[in-house]
Amino acid sequence: MPSIQVTVTTVDQPTALLHHYPDRDQPQDTYLQLDLATATLSCDYNAETGDAIPSTVAHGLVRRYTIPTLTADAANTLMGAATSLAHRVCAGATITWDGHNHVAHLNTDAADAEELLLALCADDNFSNHDLVTEWAATDWFGGQPTDDIITSLNLTADTTDEQLTALAAQQEEEARRSTPGGHLVLTGAREYLTGLRDTLTRVRGELAHYDVITKSPLLGYDADDTGIALQHQGEWEADVATPTAAARLLATGLDAPTTIITPTTAICPSGNPRWMFTTT
Repeated sequence: MPSIQVTVTTVDQPTALLHHYPDRDQPQDTYLQLDLATATLSCDYNAETGDAIPSTVAHGLVRRYTIPTLTADAANTLMGAATSLAHRVCAGATITWDGHNHVAHLNTDAADAEELLLALCADDNFSNHDLVTEWAATDWFGGQPTDDIITSLNLTADTTDEQLTALAAQQEEEARRSTPGGHLVLTGAREYLTGLRDTLTRVRGELAHYDVITKSPLLGYDADDTGIALQHQGEWEADVATPTAAARLLATGLDAPTTIITPTTAICPSGNPRWMFTTT
């Protein structure tokens, strides 16, 4: 067997194999890669979108074996286990010019070793402990009423961009710590929190539009987990914010007098209990 030394390029960052382009529905595929020309093993994500692949992969000079999105530790362990098989593939490979491109060919032993490499990379060889998992912020926060999120994070219409960035980083760290062994990556937290802040800002403006600050005698809203419908002069408007958020804006954001929120037994159009704002 030819004297070949397989080199392993280690993965350093825990989530290096997870890459999600903003305009794509899913993260990029990941793979174990063997470069026949350099006898180098590595793990990476596919930087190409759609069906595009590099010509070196298309012509077999670089071999790719699909893997789950692994943590750095799991990827490095996989490459360690794959080294002897990679050696056989490299030893049994020849590269020839076909008149148009350099093309790789494998002898029988190299082809057998490659089949074993494919089996080694199969999903069922890895546990949840080995995986990097992506969670969207909408799912991470989705189990909580919006009011509770706003209150627990102390979000207001005046929360600054810097504070939002810090809050998002805090939530990302909490997500990571929630998955012992594996690595949970929270995505879109900054954008999600910005949306909540912007909603509060919009509510403040809309409440001002309804003359709350001038002590309108009653302002009703249709309360549920996702929003309120402001009542003005007997007509219901579009949903604008959560009940707690609106109440806090009345009490603080508009510098209005003390606000009393009184539930009544009347039923709003959606069938939810009617609540009334009254300012003193």
